[in-house]
Amino acid sequence: MRRSILTLSFAAFAVLASAQERQVKVVDTPQMKAKAEERTELVHRTVNLSEAQRAQVLDAYLQVERYRDALRQRFEGQPAEVVEGDMPGQYKVMDEMVETRLNAVLTEQQLKVWHEAAK
Repeated sequence: MRRSILTLSFAAFAVLASAQERQVKVVDTPQMKAKAEERTELVHRTVNLSEAQRAQVLDAYLQVERYRDALRQRFEGQPAEVVEGDMPGQYKVMDEMVETRLNAVLTEQQLKVWHEAAK
């Protein structure tokens, strides 16, 4: 009995220790900003954003880049099969993040043009 409790205690400690190692710290990098600016520029060329819209779209893409970096950190050390199995769902989440923000920022006409261009 004593041995079982000791074993369970050790297992719980190991799980907690590994969970703490998995904490992520996302810091905006020049590469993340450049990618967000590139995507924002694509939207701007397609629908002609105002300056206020441009700032909001840039923020939306920065959020996606932060999410992507957090995923990268969380998947470090995971088997490739786990990462590959989870990424399609994560890409869908990122697409939905952007779509939700674009729906809030773009006018109805801009959304129509954007969706047509995305086909």
